[in-house]
Parts: sequence; C-alpha cells; structure tokens
Amino acid sequence: MYHRGRRLYRHLRNRYISLPSAGTLRSFVKKAKLHPGINEAVMRALKKKTATMPEHENDVIAMFDEVSLKKTFTYLKHEDRVVGFADYGDGPLEQAAGHGFIFMAKSLFGEWKFPYSYVLTSGHEDAATIANFIIRSLTALMETGLRIRVLVMDLPSISTHCACWERLQKHRIFTSESRRFIQSSILLT
Repeated sequence: MYHRGRRLYRHLRNRYISLPSAGTLRSFVKKAKLHPGINEAVMRALKKKTATMPEHENDVIAMFDEVSLKKTFTYLKHEDRVVGFADYGDGPLEQAAGHGFIFMAKSLFGEWKFPYSYVLTSGHEDAATIANFIIRSLTALMETGLRIRVLVMDLPSISTHCACWERLQKHRIFTSESRRFIQSSILLT
C-alpha cells in the first residue's frame, strides 16, 4: 500500500489506521529475505500449522493472481545485487520484470491465509511456462498436508487459462487418481 500511494498511506496512518512508519517498512523490507520462487520458510510454517490445526481447516482455496510491475532496476547495497529482472525462482534472467504472479492459500473454514510464492516475469511467457509455475506451486502446497478444494486463477487470457488447465490435468493435479484432491473445482476469473 505504501508503494502504491504514499500520500494515501500517510493520510490513513495519521487519521484512521495504526500503520507502521515508512522507516519501519523500509527496515522490514531490508531485513526480509524474500526471493522469487516458493518461500521455504512459509512452507515450513504451513506444514507445522497443518499438523496442529483441526482437520476441517486443511481444506483450502489456492489463488493465483497476475500483477503488472513497473520495469525498473534497483541496487540493494546490503545484499550487493540488482533486482528488477525476471526470475522464476531459479535465479534472475536477462529480461526486465514487467509482471508478477503471486500464489496464496486461504483456509475455506479457518481464519487464515498465506502468500507462499511469487515469480517475476517479463510478460512474454507462454502458457506452458505459466502452467509450470502453477504446478510447482500447487505441488509444494500439497506437500504441507493441505487439501486444495478450489483453484482461482486470474491469468492474462482465456487461452492461457485453457492451456494451463490442460497441463494441470496432464499432471493429474485435479483428478481422482491423485487421491490428494476430492471434488476440486476451478473458477476462471
């Protein structure tokens, strides 16, 4: 929210909502080790949480959303690296990142949700590449013990939706033979 509109953030912080200061946000972002790909720390926390929560809270909605990004590069002095490149989680590529995909899980019956993965793309990826992001992400989510009941994808086009769905079926992600999903559904947005 701070990056989307600093004036709005300051207005909300000063008048209505208890929000951290800009300095606190910068300090947090500087210390956080968030890199593209599946966030292993979040996955470990999800696995630990899954082991202790009630069985019905293991039913989740998996959500994927594409966002547009400003193509810009920034040098992170504390990490001695440049960010702003496309990165599928295996290291930066040569193209500038113009889009991102964010992956999140939300409990159907519990009061929790976690963003657990993201990738930065150039915006010119084919449906097969996008489907591979989704398959890796869903597989990691299943390995935590969660059961995906609904998949919500907000992808750039209906043809990309169809191609991704076809690849998911080939990988037996949403079939009864996989025995990990029962009566899963898909919502195309």
